[in-house]
Amino acid sequence: MGKTQLAAEYVRSVEQDLDVLVWVTASSRSSIVAAYAEAAVELCGADAQDPERAAQKFLQRLDAAGQPVLRWLIVLDSLADPGNLNHELYPSLWPPPSAHGRSLVTTRRRDMTPFPEEFAQVEVSLFDRETAVAYLNGHLSRHGRSEPTAQLAELAADLGHLPLALSQAAAYLVTAGIRCDEYRRQFARKKLAAMLPDSSALPDGQAVTVATTWALSMQYANRLSVLAEPMLHLAAMLAPEGIPRTVLTAEPVRGFLAQFYTGDPSQGGTEPSPEDCTAALQALHRLSLIDHDINNPVAAVRVHQLVQKATREALSPDHFQVFALTAADGLYTAWPEDTTQPVVEEAVRANALALIDCANDALWSTDSVHPVLQLPGISLSDGGHLTAAVSYFTQLLAQAEIRLEYGSRTLRRLRRYLGRAQSMSGETQEGITTLSAVRDELTVLLQTTSPNGPETKEYADTLRDLAHALGHSGQQKAAAATLAELLQAVHSGSIGVTDFLKIRHDYAYWLLESGNTEKAQEVYEQVRDEKLRVLGPEDLETQIAQYELARLKFLSKRPAEAADDFEALLPIQRRLLGQEHPETLKTMAEAARARAVAEQDPRIAVQGVAEVLAIYLRTHEAQNPIVLHTRMDFIMWRHMARIHDGSLEEKGIAQDVAAMRSLLADMKKVLSSGAPLIRQSRHYLRVLLLCKLYVKKAGPTAAAAYFKRPITVTTAHRGPQ
Repeated sequence: MGKTQLAAEYVRSVEQDLDVLVWVTASSRSSIVAAYAEAAVELCGADAQDPERAAQKFLQRLDAAGQPVLRWLIVLDSLADPGNLNHELYPSLWPPPSAHGRSLVTTRRRDMTPFPEEFAQVEVSLFDRETAVAYLNGHLSRHGRSEPTAQLAELAADLGHLPLALSQAAAYLVTAGIRCDEYRRQFARKKLAAMLPDSSALPDGQAVTVATTWALSMQYANRLSVLAEPMLHLAAMLAPEGIPRTVLTAEPVRGFLAQFYTGDPSQGGTEPSPEDCTAALQALHRLSLIDHDINNPVAAVRVHQLVQKATREALSPDHFQVFALTAADGLYTAWPEDTTQPVVEEAVRANALALIDCANDALWSTDSVHPVLQLPGISLSDGGHLTAAVSYFTQLLAQAEIRLEYGSRTLRRLRRYLGRAQSMSGETQEGITTLSAVRDELTVLLQTTSPNGPETKEYADTLRDLAHALGHSGQQKAAAATLAELLQAVHSGSIGVTDFLKIRHDYAYWLLESGNTEKAQEVYEQVRDEKLRVLGPEDLETQIAQYELARLKFLSKRPAEAADDFEALLPIQRRLLGQEHPETLKTMAEAARARAVAEQDPRIAVQGVAEVLAIYLRTHEAQNPIVLHTRMDFIMWRHMARIHDGSLEEKGIAQDVAAMRSLLADMKKVLSSGAPLIRQSRHYLRVLLLCKLYVKKAGPTAAAAYFKRPITVTTAHRGPQ
């Protein structure tokens, strides 16, 4: 039960054993004094004209020597301010410690310290699903009502399993005479206050609705911090299950909060500091309006979903839009650039989706969208949720086509994001179609715009994405031709030196993949030399060029030279990028493969790939394609190591088959059925099943001898044939 319900239940269990029972709605000092004075008039014959003196007389009588012993219980329900009991200018209103009486206090305040020594503190949490359903069912049955359990469970979820809200919703169901499903429909479209009973119908002796309780708590929070209320308005726009601290302390948020802040101008102006923002969060925490965990920066703030609903509904349309846009600015600023922290990225993405869910309209203008709308899709794509990314951009694009004018730059950008996600997920033909349409539109547009305008950069980005889509669909020569065409159409002055070098790098990559090794080496060497000159030897782009040249040697059947080059590059990457950077890990894996081929020992690759996989599993989301690919790679190298060791035991083969089947199941969750990674894994599974059959027929040793082959570059990248 909730705090008040628990107090009421306790009173019912002991009231027949009491001489004095006083229930006080402790919303203010005057309400406490008035309740005590009323009891004093009845118990002691006190003068009702002097409430303060009467209240003290009542407290003294509770444990007065020489007087008949009283068995008493004082309930101070919903104590709003600890100072109401211990005011520096007035006598204490705490009931006295006594062997014959008890005091019971309920409060939303977390700063009720110091309590009298003899008090025990109990924190009341939310109901779980079963308790919430049982409570609703019990309340309704006492009034001759029944509802399906599934409906009660859904209502409890709508109310966030909050005991006070459940009790008041149950009372509303009874007094309004409506069924649970109808209540839920109205709750979804009406304000919270409209779906609660009036004061005369409140259950369990409650004096105010849950919405009023929060409003009163907000008043007290504002006394603790002038930023408390605007901070709650911002938190109401975000994910209830956890908001990163960086979002609510981001520079745009602090700039916005400056209008509410009365700081000391001598201390650097009126913009609040991150510490001021944290103090506001702590004030809200003290009043139980939020949960603020200072030790958990990723999910520092949690807000009950009903608190969020009530807070949003109290805003005017203009204020709602302002707070929604400020929350969006905070999210955009706090979005992590480091993709090796999946927990952080998941948290920020969840908050963006929550904001979009409650304030989508506020994020659109007549000619553009707030950039935070794009980030969940990009994040889903980067995190390996590729089919989810396709779905997200498909839905976002459908909205954009209604809201934005045809030819809008934002509309083209969203189409490009969709096409990229489609091609990465395995929907390669759909991706090619989407990206080709964007290319065609830009081709027409470039005929009437400046060659150095933003449309040229758009065109270059689109053709790079189109080339990747073509290449990954098996059209490597078409990919190289697309980039060759692009290099004829743009120059470094129109799109920037770095982007121009990236196009040339991609061109070399697809030349190599299409079998034109000599031309690929020529372009790669030119790109490397240019990157060394323009960017320097320690720039990431320079290291990528060096990696690709080593890879070219590997694919050109010079594995020992390639392994030497990879191994020479590794310490540089570890020093500049760190052991867990994706480029470092890519080099580690390829170095292990090249050395395994050079020395004809697959155990080298097993060890190296296993080390890389362990890091990927720690730093990337499990469904990221690079993680899935590395899992596939590890299974096949382990299988080749079993062959190398001269014995294909049934137990080992069964382990590899089970691992590959599990991997395929995981791939199907995030990739389209035609994705190259799925096709390759299916091929590997067929190889493993063939080995399994042969082991049963010929035995472990004969099977290993039959399947043993030289380890080639083809084997290293495409597995045993």
